[in-house]
Amino acid sequence: MNTTPQSIPEKLKTLDQSITEEGCHFLLFTVDGGINSQRALENLNAICSICSNFRQIIVNDVIEEFDMALAFHVVVTPFLVRIQPGKPVEMIGDLSNLDQVRQSLNFPKGLCNDRNKAA
Repeated sequence: MNTTPQSIPEKLKTLDQSITEEGCHFLLFTVDGGINSQRALENLNAICSICSNFRQIIVNDVIEEFDMALAFHVVVTPFLVRIQPGKPVEMIGDLSNLDQVRQSLNFPKGLCNDRNKAA
């Protein structure tokens, strides 16, 4: 792979430009084909499916996007970064404890309202 240190700021700039709407934006670092990475994406999708303000999940394979993983100091996968709203929140693992993950993401009040409050 031929990447230069100059490509990292460009990719981060592109990432910032892709986040134009308010709402929940996530960056998930995975290893392609890894079972825990697949579970993390499935679990994050489950969490986002009940969030009325969900906007985007950007999945980065650390093998293909190693420079991005370095920029975010990723040492293990799966590695989740909530990049918006509020301050970034980082989590490691397959996100299988959905209640704990939602609590840890600490969404500002009113931003992530359950679509299905009866569940």
